[in-house]
Amino acid sequence: MEKKEVTESNYESVLEVGDVSANPIEDLKHITEHVLTNVLSNKDNFVTCAEEILVDVQDNLNDLMGEINTIAGLVKNHHTLTLPFEFIYLLSDGKNVDEVLKHRIEHKILTWFKNLNTMMAYKVQVMLDKNPAALPSEFLLYWKNREAYFTNLYTQIDKKIGYFLTITNSPYTTIYKQMVDTIVSGM
Repeated sequence: MEKKEVTESNYESVLEVGDVSANPIEDLKHITEHVLTNVLSNKDNFVTCAEEILVDVQDNLNDLMGEINTIAGLVKNHHTLTLPFEFIYLLSDGKNVDEVLKHRIEHKILTWFKNLNTMMAYKVQVMLDKNPAALPSEFLLYWKNREAYFTNLYTQIDKKIGYFLTITNSPYTTIYKQMVDTIVSGM
């Protein structure tokens, strides 16, 4: 197949026409969760690579999932927190710590905290700026959606993460506690 420049005169013959999904973000999320995650998190696919490459691929895929979940959450007002790979192995006595998993969790805590601060910065005043004649029902809907959003986040915050950060003396324990407090105050 040779490369062709797409112009106004030839676009109909060069480009193929197809259907666009009614919900492309959800489709991307589904493909990423069910196809890419399985392929790229399978250690058998990285037999000839160093462990660091697998960790880097998994972390980048997890960051992509986090971004997709953030976008989908903005569309649906229902944000899904993405947990780091190998989170299920989060068992520690405080002495034998998986440093890669600890780093992944700390990175996720920081990402969640930044996203949370972005959401907290969104104030009802923005609605008034866009529509000075907003109805009281719009204000009620805003507060109802906000409460649902923060309640959803609170149910996802895993207490095992807080415990893990505490027993490993992570400097991110403070950020985790601030995040939980912020979520509770936002509800």
